[in-house]
Amino acid sequence: MDASISYNYNYNYNYDNYNYNYNYNFNYTTTIITIIFHYTIYYLLLFTLHTVITPHR
Repeated sequence: MDASISYNYNYNYNYDNYNYNYNYNFNYTTTIITIIFHYTIYYLLLFTLHTVITPHR
């Protein structure tokens, strides 16, 4: 098995029909890394939105 990190990301967005199409393609060696990466981005975005909406005193 190839241990090199290969990650193909295809993203298609159609404005006319509002079709949302995600295509994930990755090796078994990078599956956990990809999942952790996407969850980290998601929670970081939620955290920044929360800090922007609720201002600090």
